[in-house]
Amino acid sequence: DPATGAALTSDVAMQLKRVARMIEARSTFGHTRQSFFVSQGGYDTHDNQVVYGNVATGTHATLLGDLALALSAFYKAMEALGLQDNVTAFTMSDFGRTYRGNAQQGSDHAWGNNHLVIGGGVTPKGVFGRYPDPTLGGNDDISNEGRFLPTTAQEEYLGAILKWHGVADSDLPYVVP
Repeated sequence: DPATGAALTSDVAMQLKRVARMIEARSTFGHTRQSFFVSQGGYDTHDNQVVYGNVATGTHATLLGDLALALSAFYKAMEALGLQDNVTAFTMSDFGRTYRGNAQQGSDHAWGNNHLVIGGGVTPKGVFGRYPDPTLGGNDDISNEGRFLPTTAQEEYLGAILKWHGVADSDLPYVVP
């Protein structure tokens, strides 16, 4: 834990720790450009997503807390290596959740969602795309349940990351069909 110095033991933290070690050893293997994938399951929270009366606890809060601590530790490791501007970490999923909870303190399948992009040459700082009006039944809610259409396809921001990574514009249709 970057704040307390305690060892992080979540699966996503252990995966990112291994990635940090491989990045640190990159010159040993002659690697100048690397890509790594880590995963964190458990977001299909039809029930117990939050604890009634305390939305800061529950499955979703635990998952997001683990992810936040793991990404913070990973970023600090990149800073220690002097690589924070050379490494980009991002989340990606085509899977969203409804804004309105269900009777089981969970949420149902939706489409639009939020992603994180940190490190590297990430610009601009803030929201990429247009953040929807979160009003249930509002102009951006297609179902009155908090289902929002994405305003930016994940392939769009992945394309920007790939270009930063050195993929030519002419090759993008082959990498991200």
